[in-house]
Amino acid sequence: MSNRSFSRRDVLIGAGAATLAGLTGCDSAASSFLSGSTNSAAGVSPLSRMLPNVVVSQPTGAAIQSAINSIGPGGGTINLTAKTPYIIEDALVIAKNNIKLVGRGPGSTILRAKKGAVLSVPGHPEEYLLLIQSSSGISILDLEIDTVNEANISGNQRRGIGAWNSSTVKIRSVGFVDNLGPNAFNQSLSFNQCSSFEIDQCEISRSRTGISVFKSTSFRILGCKIQQCEIEAPSFSGPVAAMLIASSSSGSITSSFVNKNQVSGSIIVKSSSDLAIGSCRISKTLAFSGRPENPGIAIEDCNLHRVTVDRCSIQQNTGPGIAVNSSTGVTIKENTLAQNGTPGNGGPAIRMSGTQNVLVTLNHVSDNRGPDYPGIAAGLSSVTDSGGMITGNAVRGFGSGVTLGSNSQSFTVEDNDLRSNTQCVVNDGSGNTVENNQC
Repeated sequence: MSNRSFSRRDVLIGAGAATLAGLTGCDSAASSFLSGSTNSAAGVSPLSRMLPNVVVSQPTGAAIQSAINSIGPGGGTINLTAKTPYIIEDALVIAKNNIKLVGRGPGSTILRAKKGAVLSVPGHPEEYLLLIQSSSGISILDLEIDTVNEANISGNQRRGIGAWNSSTVKIRSVGFVDNLGPNAFNQSLSFNQCSSFEIDQCEISRSRTGISVFKSTSFRILGCKIQQCEIEAPSFSGPVAAMLIASSSSGSITSSFVNKNQVSGSIIVKSSSDLAIGSCRISKTLAFSGRPENPGIAIEDCNLHRVTVDRCSIQQNTGPGIAVNSSTGVTIKENTLAQNGTPGNGGPAIRMSGTQNVLVTLNHVSDNRGPDYPGIAAGLSSVTDSGGMITGNAVRGFGSGVTLGSNSQSFTVEDNDLRSNTQCVVNDGSGNTVENNQC
């Protein structure tokens, strides 16, 4: 899964061969690994177009940092070849452009925090194993991040890889393990105030929050697998999720597998817009003390429209498969939802609360456990749901196929297959239209 391309030509750094501690070789790549590089401009010599290709075989964080520091302003590639884990005693920092850090694959190249290490960075209260700071054109490929599940001596949260104020960043085929330190806000992979980045084919297990995106734009999360994330304690007031997208826009989450996480919600989208969640599998969002029901997907405070969930498989979550709260213009379409909610405690497969103009269409919703709660519900909370459309869905095995509570208004429920439920539609709201449903 690696993109690396080793040149057979040697490059000399300065007046002589590189002699940095822990670096066993330097070669060059023929051109920049970034498309659109300005190195191809007329008048630039062939030698200046070559980017350093540094090999780090000494398994220490200091050797990696020395390699990062050795790369000039044009950028270059750092290849991690050690067969034993790189032990990280101080946070690694990339604060320059066009750096590619490449391992031999998760499980083969491991960056592991030293026991007892304080991985602090000036200007940041949290700890990082690796921080990308105010940079562009960064790629982290084919390695594993191990944050060793220990107490953070500094008392602050710990992050595996973090990016701040950066753009054009790619994290691909990276594994993250063991970030279950005592702070419930620990995050394996976080992006803060970033743009144009991609998280591809990454695997995360045993963390608090798996992936966090905050105040960022133009991003893709695809083909990722997140399991065994868990909240530290119910006293923690903030959200803990396999994926947390907050105050962000123009992003997508596709073809990802999120399973068996004991968190507030497997995917939580908060105060965000222009976000698409598609072709994902989300299952077994588990209960914890004080929280018996936790949704597969939670969409909250998204009032700028254009949040879509489509073609996902959402199953066996202790709370609703999809919960939409205080949001406008959300679309839920062509999903398969099965056995969501906890029998006896209520909790529909799709639940709306405080929403406007939500479209729920062409979904398959089922439960064979004899639940007494509705398949799709709106208007049951103390805040009003209005203007929603529920159409073309097949809903089976519930107390009611659709329930519109007393705080629902101006809904349209039509052309749904609502057979095999105890009741077809319960309509206690005002100004709702219910027609042409199969009961």
